[in-house]
Amino acid sequence: MNKSSRVHALFEGIANNYDLLNDVISLGMHRLWKKKVATNCSLKNGDKAIDICAGTGDIAFELAKTAGEKGEIIALDFSDEMIKIGKQKALNLNLHNIVRFIYGDALKLPYPDNYFNAATIGYGLRNVENIEAALLEMKRVIKIGGKVVSLDLGHPPNKIYRKFYFFYLSEIVSLLGQLISKNFDSYYYLFDSLQKFPKQEALKAIMEQTGLTDVHYYNLLGGVGVIHVGTK
Repeated sequence: MNKSSRVHALFEGIANNYDLLNDVISLGMHRLWKKKVATNCSLKNGDKAIDICAGTGDIAFELAKTAGEKGEIIALDFSDEMIKIGKQKALNLNLHNIVRFIYGDALKLPYPDNYFNAATIGYGLRNVENIEAALLEMKRVIKIGGKVVSLDLGHPPNKIYRKFYFFYLSEIVSLLGQLISKNFDSYYYLFDSLQKFPKQEALKAIMEQTGLTDVHYYNLLGGVGVIHVGTK
């Protein structure tokens, strides 16, 4: 099974518990971080944005609050189960007229060049087959001056803190995943994928290699999370 198939099966299996587990694992901090993602997009009323690997739509909903009723927000994911839950959340939040969920591939976005004002991805770059290709697609579909913003797990620079954090991910989070979703392997994958994911400076360099400018990042909670921002 290739990486894409494995990740697809993983998220289809945990969709019903995904939001609960995110709250438990991050102690609710992920919600604040997703708001920061939207803030860094600098959207105006009526703007368009796309959130890739959108999951159940948290970032898309934050983007919609900024873009307003005249805005257009696309939430793209390749998990039917995640999309189904996201659509229901959009109805509950009365954002279904602004946020549109679609099934799609992060490496082949079904939109023309220079269409959106911003492109975001939350906890998704670790899961794609090719990080640079995904970033190039995000850059392609946004307008000149638009932002590409990624939120993901980070590598804390402090060695002791990093050791504690990795233990938390590999042991505690995996156990919580097993207890809540009955799926130990899915949440061990979280730690395994981070181990292979570029560190903050390395991801910054990859973003610069795609031609994005003014690339910078913010460590969150000492590097537990990280937001990278680049401009087209």
